[in-house]
Amino acid sequence: MTTLMKSILQGTVLADLVEDYKTSPMAQPLVPVELNPVHINHLCDLLEQYLEPEQIHEVYRAYQVSAKAHEGQLRRSGEAYIFHPVAVAYLLGRMRMDVQTIVAALLHDVLEDTDISKEELRQQFGEQVAELVDGVSKLSRMPSQTREQRQADSFRKMMVAMSRDLRVIIIKLADRLHNMRTLGVMKPDSRRRIAKETLEIYAPIAHRLGMNEIRCELQDLSFSALYPHRHKVLLQHLCQLKQERDESCIATQSALLERLEKLGVYAEVDQRKPNIYITYLQMKEKKATEANRKTFQQVTKKLAIHVTVKNIDACYRALGVAHTLYKPAIDKFKDYIAVPKTNGYQSLHTELVSPFGEIQITIGTYSMHELAEKGITSYGLYQFNPGAGEATRAQQFTIEWLKNLAVIQKTAGEDSQIFIDHVKMDLFPEEVYVFTPKGKIINLPKNATPVDFAYAVHTDIGHRCVATLVNNQLVPLYKPLENGQVVKIHTSKGERPKSSWLDFVRTARARSQIHQYLKGLDDAESLKIGQQLLDKHLHNYHLTITTLTDAQKTHVCQIFKATSFDNLLKQIAWGEVGAVLVAQRLTECADCAQPDESSLSLFVGNTEGNLVNYARCCCPLPDDEIVGILQQGHGITVHTNDCKKIAEYYKQPELLLMVQWEKEIQRIFHVGLHVELRNQSGALAQIANVLAELGVNIEKLSNENRDASTSLLKLCLCLRNRKQLASVMRQLRQLSVVTHIQRHGLV
Repeated sequence: MTTLMKSILQGTVLADLVEDYKTSPMAQPLVPVELNPVHINHLCDLLEQYLEPEQIHEVYRAYQVSAKAHEGQLRRSGEAYIFHPVAVAYLLGRMRMDVQTIVAALLHDVLEDTDISKEELRQQFGEQVAELVDGVSKLSRMPSQTREQRQADSFRKMMVAMSRDLRVIIIKLADRLHNMRTLGVMKPDSRRRIAKETLEIYAPIAHRLGMNEIRCELQDLSFSALYPHRHKVLLQHLCQLKQERDESCIATQSALLERLEKLGVYAEVDQRKPNIYITYLQMKEKKATEANRKTFQQVTKKLAIHVTVKNIDACYRALGVAHTLYKPAIDKFKDYIAVPKTNGYQSLHTELVSPFGEIQITIGTYSMHELAEKGITSYGLYQFNPGAGEATRAQQFTIEWLKNLAVIQKTAGEDSQIFIDHVKMDLFPEEVYVFTPKGKIINLPKNATPVDFAYAVHTDIGHRCVATLVNNQLVPLYKPLENGQVVKIHTSKGERPKSSWLDFVRTARARSQIHQYLKGLDDAESLKIGQQLLDKHLHNYHLTITTLTDAQKTHVCQIFKATSFDNLLKQIAWGEVGAVLVAQRLTECADCAQPDESSLSLFVGNTEGNLVNYARCCCPLPDDEIVGILQQGHGITVHTNDCKKIAEYYKQPELLLMVQWEKEIQRIFHVGLHVELRNQSGALAQIANVLAELGVNIEKLSNENRDASTSLLKLCLCLRNRKQLASVMRQLRQLSVVTHIQRHGLV
């Protein structure tokens, strides 16, 4: 029996509760389960390390209320339901969370699954606990709602509660982690659905909060549930790889420690554990073509080592030691201490070429390592009050994110699915760092544009931006920004947001602010803009709004779930529905004269700004056979007919659209080209000369060595059509330095 249990027995108030515990469902597990169940005494032992006895008494009282409320309820594993909330509370106790969070974890399912009301919780445990439990609880089921709508509404409710109190999402992440650990008892369909949701939403949220330990486990468990055989094979290979590398790792550790000791720098050097899911993604990304598949050996060829030191000064001294010990790859150095990531992560990253092969080294302090693993919960969130004291970097970044969520919530309207789409956009795994003219760093997602930058600085600047200077050069508003660029926005009082901006903005803040502005237009103006946009596309079908019949209007309103045709026109003006989609659907009415097949197709090519995007996975060019995919909130994405991503939409034919190229196309398209070269002097110059002679611009270029004799050149070219691409490939094949050339996507 724990010290706490003994102290409780000596008292008079809770003595009866202890006797109840001896016969409670937690005293003995009902059936054996895969994981060792956590008992209330394990939880109390853990909490004794940092909470006061009175607080632990409160936790035990919450346990009793929860156990009684869930009495008779079983999990699918056959164990008593109370095991789950106690396990969730234990996870939070390991994070050293405050007493209100632990109590809320023990009670987190009572509103959803029992007869206890929120008012009863408020009376027994206070306002904070009641709000935390309510924030985690799903919404009540409504008969008219689909599963997707219900999930979207519940997720929105949780995120709104999280913007008021961050502890809501911390509890939810612990809840999801324990559910994932016991996912094996669920039906296969449920396992896949829950695992997919975890990968798309909860793992990215954990990453956004810097909680790397939880993120990695959620990804690992989800990957195992979705692809059990792939997970098993990769795990076996990684275990074998670790054994093979132990010797070289020990040699590298010894060399580094010896040099650091001579400088008087105390350090710990450890081998970094690879993430199975990330390894899988890195291999999967290279499978767009069979000829360019990246193997397990290529993905894991670099030895990963982490160096932990006492302070920031020692970090840079350790970096110098590493660079003098082995030859550094200069273009691989990243200083996340000077410029932290958006979740507060800090460390130095570098790559070395050693006798043992390539080595990836990260260098950070003990506090940085703690932050990298636990994020916002490092050193215990119970010490963190956003309204008082100095917040850590992770807390500062999180406060900014919470403010951003509040803006998104206000501007998303009543559609929870749109809110989820905005939040997903904000949970980006990669960032670019750009600067204002005054030197302030702005963090944006990969492929963010100057419009995203403008809205990140201030909403009014975003609304009124007309042009942008990047490194003192004028660039289009839709051009993606890159690391280290200095961005200056030019504004005009008469400028206003355009629905076409929704085609290329990448941040949730920009998208939600544009939506809000467009919705704020007065009804008459919105109606007028919607009519103009729809008439423009009806022209392709030899129709106008004035010639539409009531049957056609009713038909299209039913498809897009609009209350009236005028309301649909306003949605077009607001950018919520693409005018091109409405025009196409209007031709499907039974009372309409059936047009020929070509008139049923949507014509693309000169359609920038009309919710038509060109897929980066296959980079369609004029003269390619193409197909369109309708994506709610994002318009149409055009793919080539042979793009592998089309296969996943065959089960949803209503999302596939017939599209054709316009006859005369004026715009330029981007396409990827992978060229395998012999490592000869002047090889790159020969490639550049051919492209220059053909009048082809290179948008982006990167080169990587494959082995001692060959390298892979990745090009992003600006082309007009497929014929021009064929001419480029034909000319490059004639070069003696080129061994293989292949068209490729840009992602």
